[in-house]
Parts: sequence; structure tokens; C-alpha cells
Amino acid sequence: MRRSFAALLIFASLAADASAASSPSDRPYADGERLTYHFYWGMLMVGKGIFEIRREKTGIEEFTVTVRSNGLIAAIYPVEDVLRSRFDPARSRGVSAEQIRREGPHRVWEQMWFYHDLGRGWMQSLLTGETKWFEISSQGVVDKLSLIYLMRRKDWRAADRYRAHLGSDRGSQTIEVRKIGAGIVTLDEFPPIAAFGVEPDPAYLRGFVKRGKMQGWLSDDDRKIPLKVISKLPVGAVTAHLTQAEGVGDWPTGGGGEK
Repeated sequence: MRRSFAALLIFASLAADASAASSPSDRPYADGERLTYHFYWGMLMVGKGIFEIRREKTGIEEFTVTVRSNGLIAAIYPVEDVLRSRFDPARSRGVSAEQIRREGPHRVWEQMWFYHDLGRGWMQSLLTGETKWFEISSQGVVDKLSLIYLMRRKDWRAADRYRAHLGSDRGSQTIEVRKIGAGIVTLDEFPPIAAFGVEPDPAYLRGFVKRGKMQGWLSDDDRKIPLKVISKLPVGAVTAHLTQAEGVGDWPTGGGGEK
């Protein structure tokens, strides 16, 4: 699947969730969880992202994220990026992924499937007709959206870093996510929240930009709610702030999830 600036923001928003699930098989997120983020380039709000979860009757989990530009940015260079990912929690492996993207005049609509028993993946473009087989890791792979939720299932009190295998028609990759510390996050819409800081391996970011750094901050509780991300890129600092949290139960401080 194609990489894009919107896809970079998608990964940044939830790059890795570090906190207190008791085992990788735990499910710290619930059906109906809906997290809304605002993206800023410096002080300018440039877009909005919504992450949603649905569980199928078969037990397969479907994750969807929609990112749209807004205001003046949307008028000059409209961006709408939708990623949809299906994940098998019993095997901790990706099943399929879909990307529908519009960036200015550019369009992408691609689907991807992982056939782990064959050690191969399959991609097709519904716009160009392009198709492609590609190799995937024998240890199992996920796409970049499922990676987010896979990391939420990890026990970050038992280890300070985890690795995962990303599968893509543009090349498979092993990525490491590591914990970098703890602190308090303050957001306009919520009370101060105890959080962990995490960051992805810089080598992964080079798939998007030659130089860059990301740090994410995630609630220090069993749900591991992604709160804030700071992305330092050659084009400037891009941040993502949580503005609404639905389907997460009581807020970690005991207050409501929304103001």
C-alpha cells in the first residue's frame, strides 16, 4: 500500500501504546471505542482523525481510521485518507487491509490480504488494475493500522520494547517500539493524565521522511489510551491531540471521558 503524509499522521497518532495490559491476549480496547484527534502543524489546525473499532461475529477485529484535512488546507489541498484493517486476535496476525486515499488530485484505492500459511501476501488496486504477490514473514505480519492495536495488547510493565513484522507490497519490515519514560499529559478537553512516552524505531520513519522523530504519550492504565503525539519532521512540527474519547468507560482520573 502507498505511503502518504496522511498515513504518517495515522501511524503517529497511535504509533505504539505502552502501559499495563497483563498479557498479550488481553483486549484493552472495547467494541465501539471511538477516539477523535486534531492535527496541528505548528499552531495551525490542519486536520481531524477518527479511530474506530468493531468486532465481527467470527472474532476478527476491524479497525478503521479516517483522516481529513480542514479549513484553508482542505480548500487548497484536500486530504481524505481511510484505512481499514482486519486483525485476528487469536493468532496476533493481520488478515487484510484497505486504503482509500485522496490527496489533492491523487487517488488510491488498494486492498491487501495476508496468506500466512503460504508465506505470501496479495495486493490489488481497484483504480489501476495492478496486482502483486509479495513475500511476508513466516512469523506473521500486520499492516500499519493493526500494529497500533497489537502494541496495545502488549505487557509494557514486563518489557520496555517490542518488535513486530509489518507486511506490505512495498516491502516487509521489522519495527521496534520502545518505552522512553513517564510523565503527565495535559490536554484542553481532559484533566491531567499520568502517561508513558514511547517512540518507534527511527529506521521505520525513513520510509516516510529522511529525517524525523516521533514521540507518543499514552494513558498509564489498562486501556492504554493514546493521548498526544509530537512528530518533528523536516517540514516542521506536527502534533496530534486527543479531543474526544467514546466507549472507553470512565476517564483514567475518574472523571468523564469528554467535557
